This record gives sequence, structure tokens and C-alpha cells, in this order.
Amino acid sequence: MTRDAVLVANPTAGGGRAAALQPAVLDALRAGGWAVRSVTSRDGADAARIAAEADPDELVVSLGGDGMHALVASGVATSGACLAALPGGRGDDFVRAIGLPRDPVQAALTLSVARERRIGLGEADGRTFLGVLSIGFSARASRLAHSSRVRGRYAYHVAAVRALAGVPPQHFSIGLDGRRFDWEGLELAVGHSGWYGGGLHVCPDAELTDDVLDVTAIAGHKRAFPAVMTGMFDGTHVRRLEVETFRAREVGIDGEGEVWADGDLLCRLPVQARVRPDAVRLLA
Repeated sequence: MTRDAVLVANPTAGGGRAAALQPAVLDALRAGGWAVRSVTSRDGADAARIAAEADPDELVVSLGGDGMHALVASGVATSGACLAALPGGRGDDFVRAIGLPRDPVQAALTLSVARERRIGLGEADGRTFLGVLSIGFSARASRLAHSSRVRGRYAYHVAAVRALAGVPPQHFSIGLDGRRFDWEGLELAVGHSGWYGGGLHVCPDAELTDDVLDVTAIAGHKRAFPAVMTGMFDGTHVRRLEVETFRAREVGIDGEGEVWADGDLLCRLPVQARVRPDAVRLLA
């Protein structure tokens, strides 16, 4: 692989954490033998543009949160360049999913011995995502975390406690590869990587390298939800009676409410989602 790289940093990710870490990450990349130039994006759209205009032989290193990585991934899917994602946000769930250290300098140092692989790119209503589509409880928690003053991944955990009080069961119509059924519950998570909320493995069977989406549907009374959420840390929540799981190449959800993904508001219901297989070259 070429040793040329461009480091794209999000100045607002993690409350400015990514910007503060940019010089140390740049030094680590150069110490690993990369001929790297550094760019600070104006916003997410600018980061996607930089990645889309990268040379196909270049490594595009994304330093930011999950939303930043998803936008850069959409860009490299256009340019053919290779992606490396470094932790610089709050949840850093994509970095967790691909097995890199959650210290950005250590993660940058590992890239010199990392291997390239192909992963799919989630697509929902014209937008791309890498993690999980959050609908119901987790969508409300994401909105609360987005405006929280709590730093790091604990912003999601605090928001989850706050969100639970205000989320009644909701009615949805779920489509899985053309098969449609009605469902009522508290939470629908449509997973590509399978991680959300700063370390919750909500869709533990999800794989970035396949072309299917994993759906975790959580019903029951909200008094049971704290126990379900505790099980998400190690994926054992799927054994509970309140939890159903499905897999499909095409997932459609009809109902009311917001859809969040990778820490950002994606759209409102209804939503149609799929995976574009092998769309992204990833170094991890």
C-alpha cells in the first residue's frame, strides 16, 4: 500500500477533542512512516468532499466521531481511496467495532501494521451510516446526548436514563425483504456495525463485512428496560424475552419519530435502509 496519507480532522468533534489531538496524531502517523498532510474540515460535508477528491492511492485518516467517519466513508466510496478511522468523538463506536485502540495516538501508531479489508456502507434515504439506525428510545437518548454537557461516552449513558421516562411504546410497521408486519415496542435498532451509545452492543451479530442489516426490537414494559440495556454491554440482552432479532438485506420502518445514526439526526420515519456491499476500503 502507498504510504501517502491525508489526515482530516473535525474541529468540533468531542467538544474540540479531535482538534486538540490533531498535532499528536500527525506526529504518530509520521513516526509510523506515513507521508501525511493535515486538513481541518469546515464541517461534515467538507470532510466528505475532501475524501471524495482524494487520490485512490492515498490513505484518508478520519479523526473525529462516528458521524465524521460515516461522511468520510461516503467520500472514499466515491474516490476509491482507503479509509482509516481514529477516535476523536464522544461514543467512538465505529472504532470500537473495528478493533482499534480508543486512544487516538495509539490507534494512529497501529496503522503502520494494520491490514486492508472491504466493508459495506449503510444507506438510508440517501444518507450513509456505519453504525446503527436508532428509532424509538435510542433516538430520544441520542437527541438528549447531542445537547448534553457531559463529556465522552457517558453523555449517552446519562441521556439513556433521562430518555426512559419519556418514551411510551410505539406502533411501527416493519418490512424485512418484502415481508411486512406490525409491531409495538420501545426500541428498534437497525445495525450495520452493531454498536451505539458509547459501548452498547445492541446488534451483537452484525458484521460490517456482510450485506445484511441486523434488527433488534425491544418490547415489554419500560421497567424492564434498564436490565435490557445493562445486557447490551456484552450482548446478552438478546437472550431476554423482551428482545427479538431479525436479519434482512432491505429493512423498511414506517411510523412516527426521528431516526438517528452515528450520533446525528438522519431523517424522520418512514425510512428504508440497505447495505452497499464492499463499498469501502478500510485499514484496521
